[in-house]
Amino acid sequence: KIATANKISNNPENNFDWNNLLSALLGGLIGLSPSIIDYFKSSRIKGKIISQYANMGSTPNGGNRTIILQKLSVFSEYKSFFLKDIEIFVKYPNHAEMECLNWTWRTLTFTFNENGRNIQKKLNIDKKEYLLHFTILPKEQSVVGYISFSIDSLIDEKFEYIKYLFKDYKGNVRQLKIVKSEMIETSQLFDDSI
Repeated sequence: KIATANKISNNPENNFDWNNLLSALLGGLIGLSPSIIDYFKSSRIKGKIISQYANMGSTPNGGNRTIILQKLSVFSEYKSFFLKDIEIFVKYPNHAEMECLNWTWRTLTFTFNENGRNIQKKLNIDKKEYLLHFTILPKEQSVVGYISFSIDSLIDEKFEYIKYLFKDYKGNVRQLKIVKSEMIETSQLFDDSI
């Protein structure tokens, strides 16, 4: 004869409270969810133009081109971005998008009109201040630097947009597109530090 006993203990030390464990686990997951979600998000590049100069002239590779020099403030959202290269494209009204040639100038002379006279000024920018020479855009920290490019055209108009393609060492590309309405001249600075 086999006897089976189903005995339920009334002793609180022997009972396990599954409701409290489940509540604690759910509370912990809810508290960690922003960190977990951020871990899986990819970086995004955001920024604005602080100052901008444009001139028409010749470049070392020959030919007359439009030359642009910009001071940008950029940051990487969610994660740090390990910068390898930057490609630049511009779009003028009634023209197709044009690829630009990125430059790091040792010397660059711009002609400014002052009181009806053309005055040439040599711009002094240390090569370390070019965005292309930064290797990391730290997470949520602004990086300020210069970018210079030329366009194989002598169009003297305002851009519809400028598109920067930031490339990393793994082949990932992040785009920063600044449209005409965001390029407000009155909010840009005259950068006399260069």
